[in-house]
Amino acid sequence: MNSILPVLLIMLLLPVILICELPDGISLLKKIDDNMYSDSMEMEMTMIVYGRRATREMTSHFWIKGEDKSFSEYLSPPREKGTKMLKIKDTLWMYDPGSDRQITISGNMMRQSLMKIIWKNQS
Repeated sequence: MNSILPVLLIMLLLPVILICELPDGISLLKKIDDNMYSDSMEMEMTMIVYGRRATREMTSHFWIKGEDKSFSEYLSPPREKGTKMLKIKDTLWMYDPGSDRQITISGNMMRQSLMKIIWKNQS
């Protein structure tokens, strides 16, 4: 009787196992990507910038919608506080409250140092 029970259990579960569809690698990776990325997000972050002479922290608040729209506002340090950036597709605008000016930053300028930080085009 004890040897029949495992065989009987396998015979009952085998059709269920064969009917279940296991995901392929591509669909599994797509589900992982869908869980990691969202259509919109809001976050506050602190970035530590290690310079040659000093280390400084910059705190920002971000709002992101999709891959093409983002807005950020610097909360600290006091020198950067109130600076805002708006990015729509490949165009980036920056507002500096110290000069009360809006600056449009083109693609080639995004590869240069901005606020003493090296930004890449995808940042």
